[in-house]
Amino acid sequence: MSFEQINNEDSKRPEGRNCILVYGYNSEEISMIKKFSLDRGIDECVIVTDDMLGNKIKDIIDNNIIPVKYKTGVKSKTIVFNALSNKEVHSFINLFKDTGLKKPIYAVATPTSVKWQFGELIKELIKEKMSMSKH
Repeated sequence: MSFEQINNEDSKRPEGRNCILVYGYNSEEISMIKKFSLDRGIDECVIVTDDMLGNKIKDIIDNNIIPVKYKTGVKSKTIVFNALSNKEVHSFINLFKDTGLKKPIYAVATPTSVKWQFGELIKELIKEKMSMSKH
């Protein structure tokens, strides 16, 4: 993965389905996340289930889902942003703590990451998080 400095004031939305992909939360938590995201102007909250982990992120975003089991070995709470501006992502992350929910691992769908299986993305994000916590 690569990191780049983002402009937190950039309010231009990229093309595509304006949504977040949510994994690892229970139904009560999902209801809270849906309300929270709608209040932030996010059109949809797509719930990713265990039988979707083998699907590519692009296929989930495009609603071309085929049940494919994928064993990550970890059920990490994850939120992936798609077609949100940098400002929206920054605001979402900063205000999410106000929900009282456990902080997820965050990612933004990129031209590279949309080709990955959702389960692979989670594993990569966990590796990154562990690597960064060691520094």
